[in-house]
Amino acid sequence: RSDSTLAAALDITKDLSFMRNLRVLVIDDNATNCISLETTLQSFGCQAVCARSGMDGIDTLRSGALKGEPIDLVILDYHMPHM
Repeated sequence: RSDSTLAAALDITKDLSFMRNLRVLVIDDNATNCISLETTLQSFGCQAVCARSGMDGIDTLRSGALKGEPIDLVILDYHMPHM
């Protein structure tokens, strides 16, 4: 592959359709971060939800799995308290 072909293949900004209906869980105790990520992901077509604690995130993961709607991607704050 040429460098330009590789660059084009890696340029996801051209077509974000692969993100449409992707179930994403954002786990962050910071409300601003949570809202910002959730809004951005929804603008890409994702089904994004936030959890404000690690335990809430685990509950959301369990609930989705039990409903047959598992989470596809988790974005997790590295410094979550109490976990």
